Amino acid sequence: MRKRAPAVIALLAAALIVPSSSQAVPPNVSVQGTLSQVAAVQTASHTAAVQAASATAARRQAAPAAAPASAPASAPSATAVTKATSQISGKVTDKASGNPIAGACVTAYNNNRQTLGRTCTGADGRYTLANAYAYTIFLKATIDDHNWWWPGSLDQNYAVAVGAYPGQAPVADFVIERRKGTFRGSLTRQDGTPAIFATAVLYPVGAEKPIAYTADFGSGFERTGLPVGSYHVAFNGSGYATQWYPAKATRAEGATVEITEGGTATAVEQFRAVDPIPTAPQLITVQGTVMQPDDTPVPNAQVSLYGNGLVPVTTVQTDGEGRFAAPNIRFGIPVYTKVSAAGFATTWDANDPEPYRGRTASSTPIAIRMGAGSGRLKVNLKDYDGTLPPPGVNATLSTANGAWTYTLPVRFDGTIDLAEVPAGRYQLKLTHAAPSGPSRPAQWYPAKPDSTAAQDITIVDGQTTEITESMLRPATIEATLLDAVTGAPISGACVHMWQEVCTDVDGVYRGELDWQTGPYTVTATHEPYHFRAQTSVTARPGEVTKVTLKMAPGAVIATTYRDQTAYPAEGSPVCVHTVRGRWGLEDDGQGAPVCAMPAGDGTLLLGPFQPGFVQLFVRSRGMAGAQWLGYQGGTGDRRSAATVRLQTGAVTTAPTIIAAESGGVFGNMREAATNKPVRDTCAQAGPGMTSCGDGGFYHFADLGPYQWAIAYSGPGMVTVRPGEAGAPASLMIISRTEIVADAFLRPGTMVQSFAFGGTAPVLWYVTAYDASTREMVNASGSGFGMILPPARSVVLRLDYDGQHCWAYFGSGSGRTPYYRVGASTISRITLTPGQNCLDAEPTPVPERMPPASGHRPRPRR
Repeated sequence: MRKRAPAVIALLAAALIVPSSSQAVPPNVSVQGTLSQVAAVQTASHTAAVQAASATAARRQAAPAAAPASAPASAPSATAVTKATSQISGKVTDKASGNPIAGACVTAYNNNRQTLGRTCTGADGRYTLANAYAYTIFLKATIDDHNWWWPGSLDQNYAVAVGAYPGQAPVADFVIERRKGTFRGSLTRQDGTPAIFATAVLYPVGAEKPIAYTADFGSGFERTGLPVGSYHVAFNGSGYATQWYPAKATRAEGATVEITEGGTATAVEQFRAVDPIPTAPQLITVQGTVMQPDDTPVPNAQVSLYGNGLVPVTTVQTDGEGRFAAPNIRFGIPVYTKVSAAGFATTWDANDPEPYRGRTASSTPIAIRMGAGSGRLKVNLKDYDGTLPPPGVNATLSTANGAWTYTLPVRFDGTIDLAEVPAGRYQLKLTHAAPSGPSRPAQWYPAKPDSTAAQDITIVDGQTTEITESMLRPATIEATLLDAVTGAPISGACVHMWQEVCTDVDGVYRGELDWQTGPYTVTATHEPYHFRAQTSVTARPGEVTKVTLKMAPGAVIATTYRDQTAYPAEGSPVCVHTVRGRWGLEDDGQGAPVCAMPAGDGTLLLGPFQPGFVQLFVRSRGMAGAQWLGYQGGTGDRRSAATVRLQTGAVTTAPTIIAAESGGVFGNMREAATNKPVRDTCAQAGPGMTSCGDGGFYHFADLGPYQWAIAYSGPGMVTVRPGEAGAPASLMIISRTEIVADAFLRPGTMVQSFAFGGTAPVLWYVTAYDASTREMVNASGSGFGMILPPARSVVLRLDYDGQHCWAYFGSGSGRTPYYRVGASTISRITLTPGQNCLDAEPTPVPERMPPASGHRPRPRR
């Protein structure tokens, strides 16, 4: 099982020999020219797009035929915002004939009786409420003077809610009985006194739910407009338990009441005697005043009180002082108050334009304000793209001075319609709470993100004011991508914001973010030609923010991938590390490989890379094992790997990658003196391929069938490789075979600490290399110590503030960069830039460790 070592452990793994920059480039490795020169001679295989490599690999694409900067034909466009809506539909039919009813209007209400949507049936009796959203919707069908709440009641109290959840399409059919009659009568207590505010509830025979109710407000009860049919009637209230007409304890014992078309059914009911007689309900007088905003009384105003379902209770008028009093109202019942007067806008409750809320009947005076003059406000709202607005939009209408506000939902069709609004100046605010996805920020008419830019809406007495409003667009980015060297616009790239935009118009990438105020991170990618560029921008909804990103060009590698395994891998990327450096192992991207998909014929473009001489480590793919890329196939030893010279802005051809079937190796790392396993050891086969274990065990299962140079290391131990003392004599991996290879480690010499001569920067570190092989043997950060191999010469490099220098020891003609490590502990080594740490890179010395004497691996099939 492969394991990744922490970064500090990876630093301990030594590197193999790398040709210096002065070495000649092998004849089979050539630089073809700049990208613009290459474009004209690119083969068709190199024009194929290299698609998404893996979840961790960046999006990469092949060189287009016309120019490296042209966009691929299949580049994805910006993704539209999905609106989570539902649809309610149904059919309205006549109960008597079974025929569909044309022209019946279906209205959707919320819990507060505010209108959510309205539509009417066609000739087939069908209706549809599109763009619907609300978890609780009550539907009412109206034809002429017939009102029917779904699924079948005259009062909203007994209606059943419809849940319009995102993505669903509930069906609600209506069957309306248009033949009507009347039910009236009286209710008395057992002592013969009126049972004021007792109710009669009507249940159709065979139905579990009632259809309507009526109450006795002191002069008997009456309910008109009842559908014809047979009913059971339940009486309750005035302190008595429910009983069934005529004065029966159960429904089964009760008689039926027949409602006929145009007829009147009567019932005289007295509550069954109980001892003691229940206390009569407390009756109060609901009183208050009706005033204009300037406290001028409104005389002769009609004040109507309604019960649940807006069933009328009583109506009174104000006197010359604007006072009203409605006597004999049962304390504690919910009442809805409606006030109307000539020359004023009708008001519900204290100052609402609709029956939005009720209040509990009490003796506390009600102060009602009426605005002079009455106009109609109609709003037509569209989303920023011209479609219906998203579900969940609410509107708040406020007077210009903020003294009065009213909030209501925007209807499914994007409209608001308030029939009576007091004349005056108002501001309109829109808010949005999405059922799913991002919510929109508040906005003020006309489409302004803050109230300071809002415009007043003027309502004129007797006139209709109609406005059109648009929802704010999400924050928009216009990103211009430029080559950091030439300054030329870049096409064919991708800009990653809230979404990925890979299509540019005139070199500008336009994409929408969301509706939140930034900052946002904007990232541009254009693999394999440019390094990614990133910036942070602050963008606001409804605004376009322009940003320019300069992308540094990189070097590109062109090669061919040939899979010679029994089952070639398909659909997975080829990943490589580029390893460079005269001393030690240094790879691009802080250890991350560069990945891309081969074209159908195996051709492959990889990049972007930093310029310089590099060797390629190819990671395992499918059944293929990892390898260092050689001149004529793979190798397991970096010393025999091909060297490729990369140049910025140019495509360089590398040798063909020939993939062979993998094998494996496992074993234990032991202490040479005791033969006991060493804890916390690591074996490294190449970049990104490290196997560590607490008990000294290591395992690589996916190495190519080559001679491998694996590095073995442990805490306080000297790193060794095949052919060196303590390591296996050789490591030849065989396809489909795992071999056993143990390593024997010896303690190293301890350097207790390093010191920075002079004023030390915050971060600095020292790296030790083998003076002969240039292999990195250890590293130490900011003053800590390290283990060095005894009886060997090392060179030390100090890195600080983006600079580095090499340690030199001694003085005069005897000064040397080669530090001979002994067996004794070294307390401290102080490195001072400009004194004993110089900008003079050493050359390797011809010194090697004694060869290994045994420990050859054993194959296991």
